[in-house]
Amino acid sequence: MKIRAVETIRIAERPNLLWVEVHTDESITGLGETFFLSRTVEEYLHEYVAPRVIGRDPLEIDLLAADLVGYLGFRSSGAELPRT
Repeated sequence: MKIRAVETIRIAERPNLLWVEVHTDESITGLGETFFLSRTVEEYLHEYVAPRVIGRDPLEIDLLAADLVGYLGFRSSGAELPRT
């Protein structure tokens, strides 16, 4: 399974809310959200994250997080996985 697209969704009624959909080549979509600096996060996702994760395995969460954390300098990260 590979990530094929990262999509962001914002609505005018909730300007601080940003939904993020990660689409795979197996028609599985992951959903995330943020309420903090939505415009900044949206730009960061499209300019920095998407080019680095498209084509990669979405189940390699630790590896993906490690690759992205170096840029941001965050000390932690999190993710949710669907139950199979």
